[in-house]
Amino acid sequence: MSEPTDRGRPPGPRRRTPSLTIAIRKAGVSATRVTLRLPLRVARRAPGVAWVVSQGSAQVTGGARATRAYGEARLEDVAGEVLGSRGVERAVERAFAGPLPEHVANAVVEQRVMQRIVSEVLANVDMEAAITAALERERAEGRLEQIVGEAARSQAAEEITQRVVSSPELQRLIEEVISSDAVRTALARQSASFGSEVARELRGRTQRIDDRIAVTDAKTSAAPSPYAGLLARFIAGALDLALMSVVFLGGAAMVDVVSNLVGGLRPSWLEAAIASVGATVGAVAYLVVFWTVAGQTPGMRAMGLRLVAGRDGTQPPGVGRALLRVVGLVIAIVPFFAGFLPILVDRRRRAIQDMLAGTAVRQDNADEGG
Repeated sequence: MSEPTDRGRPPGPRRRTPSLTIAIRKAGVSATRVTLRLPLRVARRAPGVAWVVSQGSAQVTGGARATRAYGEARLEDVAGEVLGSRGVERAVERAFAGPLPEHVANAVVEQRVMQRIVSEVLANVDMEAAITAALERERAEGRLEQIVGEAARSQAAEEITQRVVSSPELQRLIEEVISSDAVRTALARQSASFGSEVARELRGRTQRIDDRIAVTDAKTSAAPSPYAGLLARFIAGALDLALMSVVFLGGAAMVDVVSNLVGGLRPSWLEAAIASVGATVGAVAYLVVFWTVAGQTPGMRAMGLRLVAGRDGTQPPGVGRALLRVVGLVIAIVPFFAGFLPILVDRRRRAIQDMLAGTAVRQDNADEGG
């Protein structure tokens, strides 16, 4: 007979066995936990046991802290020994000898590290207030002047100053500034202003002297005389004579050059006669042209004088009066300038040439530019 098999049995009882085993195990674990935890809780709540447990926990915590501090100290010692070793030095040297510094510099530039740092500092710090506070503090403590003085007296400051002064850039800058139109205009304006001030002061002093030496009723008057005195006319004549001499010398030089080109003038007295006639004609033309056209020569303009004629005494003389006045001027000069003495006693301060030509010399107060 064949052995009976279990194929015909129902599988129900065998399938329930694992679930039962798991349930028994869980019940045992729960019972064990309850059995162990309950006595410990009771013991911790008992008098004296709680203090012992707390002291033990404190000792455990303190030991852990001490252990951590000791570990950190040892770690620092080990890190110092490693960083100070020759191997690390060689590694750093090899790193700096390679392309690392260039890469770092390029990265700093590309990432705009410095710009970001400066922008952050400027955005978060009031630089003006900080600088002002620092200067005020230094000034209050009396060290600002000392620092500035020491910096100005230092050798570095002298070297920098010498280098800047001798630099070609500074020389080029000075040349550009001096040659600029604004500087030339300012210099011309200053020169004209200075000349005007000098001429105005000279006219004022000569007028006061002429009023003092004049033997007329105007000397006792509070207002100055409107007519030119002896000293002012003498200075104007001297300036005109100097200018005519320059013109004559220039003309004589040109005549001499021409005569040398043609072989010279013969006889010699002819050359002297031509020179004398040329000088006389030039002087007469100089005086007549300026008297009739402008009413004043350059010397008279410098002294603020004007030649007038006619009944109203405001118009310049004509050509006839001007030529007649030239003749009277020669007559006044010949006897050692005696023809100018009537200026001291005449009410209108006229000389011989003015009486002869019917003219007068007035103060040109309207022309303050000289």
